[in-house]
Amino acid sequence: MRSESFKLWSKYRENRDLVDQSFVSVSRLGKDAIRQDDPIALEAIESLATFLLAAYVESRLNETIWYYSGMKEVPRAALMERTVEERWYRLIDIGFAKLRGVGLRQIPNGLTFTDRARRDELYLVVSEYLSPLITARNSIAHGQWKYAFASDGSTVNPGRTASLRRYSIWRLILEKNLINHFTWLVHDLVVTARTHERDFDKRIADLHSAIYRLRRGDRQQWEDMLRDRYHRRPHA
Repeated sequence: MRSESFKLWSKYRENRDLVDQSFVSVSRLGKDAIRQDDPIALEAIESLATFLLAAYVESRLNETIWYYSGMKEVPRAALMERTVEERWYRLIDIGFAKLRGVGLRQIPNGLTFTDRARRDELYLVVSEYLSPLITARNSIAHGQWKYAFASDGSTVNPGRTASLRRYSIWRLILEKNLINHFTWLVHDLVVTARTHERDFDKRIADLHSAIYRLRRGDRQQWEDMLRDRYHRRPHA
C-alpha cells in the first residue's frame, strides 16, 4: 500500500516539477523581452507566467495533500471539493489540528497563543498573495488578459482587473520565492510535527525576507539593470 501511495504522490511531484521548469523558462523569455524593449511580447509572457505560477501553487498544494497519502481519506476528499484558496486555508487548519491532537472544530479557539499567531500569519499569506494570483489565473484562463469582467460579462470588474495588472516578471519571480517558503511551512505542518517545530523559526524568517524583498524592491531599477547589461555586452 505504501508503494502505491508513493507512486501516486510521485506523479503529483512530476507535475509540479514540469510546471516549475515551465515557469523558469517563460520567466527567462520575459527577461529577454525586457532587455530587448519588446512590450508586446512582454505583456503576453507576463500573462503566461502568471498562469504558470498559479498552476505551480496548485501543484504544490496537491503534492502536500497527497504526500504518501498520509492524510486520512475523508478530510482529503472534502478538501478536493473546495476551491484552491479554500483548500489552503483548510489544509493549514488540518495541520494544526493534527499537530496538537485536537478536532478541526477546535481550530483556532483550541490553539495556544503561539499556534494561533502562526496560523494567522499563514492565513495572511494566502489572502495577500495566493488569492490575487488565483484570481488573475482564472481571468487569464477565460481570455481576459487585459480587462477582467463580472461573471455575467456585462461590466469590467475593477478588482479582478487590478489583480491582472499586479503581475510583472519582476514580481512573479519574487513571489515564486515567497511561495516556496510558504508551501514548505505548510508541508512541514501537515506532514511532520518534529520538522515543523525544528524548522519553523528558520522557515518563517526566510518567508519574512521574501516578503520584504517584494515590498521594498524596485521593479524599475531591476528592469533598467537588465537592459543596461544587455546593451553593454558585445553583440555579433
